[in-house]
Amino acid sequence: MWFVESWVQSPPVQAGSAKSKSCLPASTVPFVVQACCEDMLRTIAAAGILVLILALLPFSAVAAEPAANVSAEDYPAAPLLPDPFLKADGSRVATVEEWRTQREALKKLILDLQYGPLLPDIQDFEIVVDTELWEDPPSRVDHLQVTAKYDPSLKLEAVLYRPRDLDAGPYPLILAVEPLTGNNARPIVELAIRRGYAIAGYQRHDLAPDEAGSAKGIYAAHPDYEGGALAVWAWGALQLRGLLASNKGIDSARVAITGHSRAGKVALLAGALDEGFTLVCPNGSGAGGAGCYRFSGAMAESLEAITQPERFGYWFHPNLRVFAGKEAHLPFDQHFLKALVAPRLLLSTEALGDLWANPRGAQTTHMAAREVYRFLGAEDRIGIHFREGQHDQTLEDWEALIDFADLHWRSKPTGRNFNTLPFKEETPRYDWHAPAAGR
Repeated sequence: MWFVESWVQSPPVQAGSAKSKSCLPASTVPFVVQACCEDMLRTIAAAGILVLILALLPFSAVAAEPAANVSAEDYPAAPLLPDPFLKADGSRVATVEEWRTQREALKKLILDLQYGPLLPDIQDFEIVVDTELWEDPPSRVDHLQVTAKYDPSLKLEAVLYRPRDLDAGPYPLILAVEPLTGNNARPIVELAIRRGYAIAGYQRHDLAPDEAGSAKGIYAAHPDYEGGALAVWAWGALQLRGLLASNKGIDSARVAITGHSRAGKVALLAGALDEGFTLVCPNGSGAGGAGCYRFSGAMAESLEAITQPERFGYWFHPNLRVFAGKEAHLPFDQHFLKALVAPRLLLSTEALGDLWANPRGAQTTHMAAREVYRFLGAEDRIGIHFREGQHDQTLEDWEALIDFADLHWRSKPTGRNFNTLPFKEETPRYDWHAPAAGR
């Protein structure tokens, strides 16, 4: 839970169009320290004391990489998708109450082996708000800078767009795992406002730079933290959800989260962990998101490829890398992550030409997760949408998300079918189904 200690707000600025405002950069201090250290090393290396200096370098210059603490062989091989209803004692979930317990066990398993632990919620922080008003569409724009009191260097920038008439709400809120500023974001914001939605975004790189071996942001504030960048970015969404939803004109019971590509992985993870997100929509999220490790289409990114240290291994906990080439030993697949969202609304948006993001695998995990939704009596609350095209989150994807939300939150009919499956499965991908008691 958040507790607001200080809220500083400047008067609104009247504007006919969006006021350009860049997200504040992360502190440059670590860069300065690192540069000075590198110059010093070059100067004294000839003196033969390089090893000593390396040992004395501050943490901000050199970050230690955590190590894996499991082996793939610790888990039996399962070529087909694992059964999310199978409990540790070998029995299967039979009731909704048992599923709630099973859900916590699956959550821990996924965090331990794929993403890493989540940090505790921030309890004490300061917010500075800069507000402007748009005429077209009539809306209120709040630029927020959130600072953790326990470490003032830990800051997070966000922006919240609301329809101007706050008394006409409350409005559903869509949180994007993107900064959502600048000209590129304008059509998305206008679409949301005109459809009667509030929309927000945040700069996830404030919390963890998108680079390997970083000792900035969370990794500077918590040097012993072993979670990957995806877990850090998702944690940021969890912190913002309650803060943003508490604003005037926002319906806290109707909060969606979405993101594209790596941000789509974050959206699915955050939505799986925080039940305050009542609609979850990963877009083109691929490996580590809505895709499937065991089954994929041609040219799809594999577990081995995405976890390479020189690529994106830092997005995950090191434990995931040990399953590269040994995916059958992984005791879960991404249908488990989708199942954590149940029975809340879940929509995966995919592009048929986005082969690297494994749209075929996203269909596979959708079908498997649908068994959990069926068990909980919520089969109509999970959907998937495919479009032609490549790796992007287009206006069509955003429109599909809002149509899905309108269908369930406002009972508005839509011409879309959210269960069209374009890929024909030649062989079964799983050999289990929802327990009979839950059907």
